[in-house]
This record gives sequence, C-alpha cells and structure tokens, in this order.
Amino acid sequence: EVHQVPFGQSLNFEGTSMLLVLFLLIIAASNLCNSAFVTKPSPRPLGLTMTTTTCSHSSIPSKRNAVVIIDAITEWREVLEAVKSNKAFACDGDDNGETTVAIVVIANALTGRDDISPFIPDRNTLHRAGFDFVLDSDIVTTGSYDDDDDDDAKTTPPRQPSSPSFDVYSCAKQLKLIESEHNIIIRGVIPLSETGVEYSDTVAALLGLPHHNPLATVLARRDKGFMKDVVANAGLRVARFARLRRTSNYTRQLPQLIAKEGLSYPLVIKTPQGFSTTDVYVCQNESEATHRATSILADETRLGPDCRPVESILAEEYINGDEFAVNVMASPHLPSSSEGGVVATDVWKYRKTVTDGTARYDAAEIQDPHDERLRSVVAYAKGVARAVGIVYGAGHVEVKAEYCAAEGGGR
Repeated sequence: EVHQVPFGQSLNFEGTSMLLVLFLLIIAASNLCNSAFVTKPSPRPLGLTMTTTTCSHSSIPSKRNAVVIIDAITEWREVLEAVKSNKAFACDGDDNGETTVAIVVIANALTGRDDISPFIPDRNTLHRAGFDFVLDSDIVTTGSYDDDDDDDAKTTPPRQPSSPSFDVYSCAKQLKLIESEHNIIIRGVIPLSETGVEYSDTVAALLGLPHHNPLATVLARRDKGFMKDVVANAGLRVARFARLRRTSNYTRQLPQLIAKEGLSYPLVIKTPQGFSTTDVYVCQNESEATHRATSILADETRLGPDCRPVESILAEEYINGDEFAVNVMASPHLPSSSEGGVVATDVWKYRKTVTDGTARYDAAEIQDPHDERLRSVVAYAKGVARAVGIVYGAGHVEVKAEYCAAEGGGR
C-alpha cells in the first residue's frame, strides 16, 4: 500500500494494530478492577461454559474479560495465543484457571480477492483455533452467533464476490448481547488488517470503551485523500493530489484536475483505500494516466483492493527517493520521554521494482530507528501518526526520503 505524502518525500500510513499485542491488551484493560482472568489457553473450540469467580477482596461475582478482534488476517494465531495466555488482567495476580474470552468479528472477508482470500481463515477454522465467539456479516445482521460445541464443524459454503455488507451498529448490538448473556465484559477491540481499521474505533466507541482512537479521524486512517488533508492541516508537507470522482466525463476532467493542482508527469494513479500496491500505477504521460483511470473507474461493478466499490481515484505527485517503513506504537501512557505519546519500534528500507507502471516489493532491510541519518524521517512518521489520530495501538508509516549530507540526515 502506498500513501505518498512527502516530507519532500512520500508517505504511506496504515493504522493497523498487529504487533505488541500484550501492550494493547494492557491499555484496553486499564480500568479493570474485579475481573477474573485466565492464564492458560483453553483447548475447547467454542461453546465454553461461562463461569463466575470472585476476587479475594470482594464477594461480588466478577465478569470474565473479553477481547474483540476484527478481521483476523495478520498473525491472528499469535494474537489469539496472547489473548488466551495473558496474565495482566488477573485480579490481585490470582491464577484462577479461567481464560480470557476471545471474540472475532469477520467484517470484510475480502471475498473475490483470489490472491488473499485463500489465506483468510473461515469461521470453522477460527472456532477450532480457540475463538469463543465468531461473528460474520451474515450472522451479525440476523441477530445470532455460532456457539456450536461440535468438533465436526459444518462446512461454510463459498460466497460469491461482493462488497462488504458489515453493519457496525448490529455488530455492537450483538457484542453487547454476548456480554449480557455470558457474564463477560469486553476490554478492547483490536483490528488485524487494514479493513478492520475502518471499524475498530467505531465499534469500541459504541461498546462504551474508554480507550480508542478519535472518531473524527476514522476516515483519515484509511482513505489516502482524507489522510493527506489532515496531515497537511497538521503542518506537515504532503504530495499534491487531486481526487477524481466517477462521472460521465471523468476522462475529460482528469487532465483539467491535473493542471489545476499543478501536477506534472510522472504521477501516480491509485484507489483511495487500496493496500500492498494494488491498483497503484506510475504514469509517464496523459495517455497512460487516462488508461489507468479508465481501468479502475469504467466498470461500475468493479471492486477495489478492499472489495468495496470504487467511486473515485487519486492523481498524485510522484516522489523520488528511498522508501522507508517506520513502525510505531502509540499510547498516552508511554514514558514522558516519548514524543507526543508515539515511539518508533523499527525502520525498514524497501527495495521495489517498477514494471509497466506497477511497483512490486523485492526486499526490505532492517534499519536502526535511532540512526541519526533517519532522525527527520522518524520524526515525520511520528507526526503523521499523531495527525491521523493514532492515540492507541500500532501504526505503519511509509516515507520516501533523500539523504542530504549538508543537513546530516534525510529530507
């Protein structure tokens, strides 16, 4: 996924929580008091018998704690293991033998993405792996969930390619019903894909959780155009761009928009909510730009990389330079030495090849985030994370930069 927002460079940001899961769980449960937590994984696939326990200092039965994961794609098994084995929430450090309840929501199964969908676990796989509840768009909207305890799970019939029909309101309602009916309390919502980022903060807010990223910038954490707007409003440099909506004369409007924004070739044509460089094209002239725009917008039934209908494209300034990925963690509870509650955990230098206008990753080399030559790159990435509203969780920022010997670092 490429989000080009220069710092005299280009930037790519994905608000995806996928690393340091225990850190996230501790944040999510900072208001925990009388909850009995589990320290051992549960071998049962689903339909666990929910029991209540009490803390030694209280006679009030405590609710079991739960964590919601949205779109289990990235390293979901490791995240599930961390949820099930976490000891951070145990009351007074007691190991009472109960596991954390793990709930997974399938918001966008990316049906139709033949390159990705084979690697996405289905409902039966998630049950067998240890998730206690599995909600998908069909089940959520009908007001039921699968609590079948049978190890011989039913085969889920294949679905036809379609855009996501996920209903955030219905999802939150079902999660609240599960809380009530099974004496549990949800402590956090964690997205494990770009698609999950679209919903996680909204679901957390509807559940009444105190710790989530601001809703005012939800769109800016996924849509590259809105992303650039908020980054620019924060005083950071961004790549010039124009958004072209699908209209009856969009092919005539494209060169007009390019001229209006002062763009020149080469430039980038892309979908606003793609990822992994899908539907991202480097165009050398107007003919190529019109061809790529048409390939995305001409078919009204065509779905984008996130399996949503594509209503617009971005024409964006192309930025030269080396491309770096800066991974960050954010929390208001980080040490005061961190800059604005954001720390850089690692930096990678990408190697890409552009063939026929399409970029593909070749390799990534680990870098030292404390390297003085990367100081301005890391500082810029942190500023972007704050601008798009990453207050809690992990972020991935991609920046194009050129080393300037006179300035002793990237620019």
